[in-house]
Amino acid sequence: MTATSGDWLRRAAPALFIVVSLGLAACGGSDSEPAEKKVAATTAEPTVDQAAADEQALEKLVTDFWSVRVAAQNSGEATPEQFAAVLEPGLVEVELGTVRDYKSLKVRRIGAPEITGVEVVAAGDTAELLACLDEDGWAAEEDGKPVELPKTGKKAWGAKAERNGDRWLINDFLSVDESKAKKTC
Repeated sequence: MTATSGDWLRRAAPALFIVVSLGLAACGGSDSEPAEKKVAATTAEPTVDQAAADEQALEKLVTDFWSVRVAAQNSGEATPEQFAAVLEPGLVEVELGTVRDYKSLKVRRIGAPEITGVEVVAAGDTAELLACLDEDGWAAEEDGKPVELPKTGKKAWGAKAERNGDRWLINDFLSVDESKAKKTC
């Protein structure tokens, strides 16, 4: 039995969607608020204890974000509350949209990426988060059948975070180029 061009397109569409989604969702720069609406960083120098607490909270934010993203994409189920614990509202909708798109295409992820080399730099109420991300162990399947994804190895991933009351939330993702310029993996 030979495949027709329509069969090829139908089989390739989910893999192409996943590859494009990974590039946009993992490292796509999305500035959800105009610059003039962003909260300015405080000018007071944090205490040593506060700086250590911020660093610990920001490292946990990276781990928590990836745990939520992986659980949502692996299960095909997500709620705004899951992502609201780690993301600003505009980014919550982006992540929920990705999960909905995967589900409509009968695509789900299997496994998890490896996150290593987490670095955080906080300045007042803003921070930059950098890590090495290896998605080679995070597979995908379409309607129960494996989807071949490109093996990319470790690559830089980055985000920006902002203090929101007594917690930190990711409010933007760095572009691939920005992440590469700031982090070597």
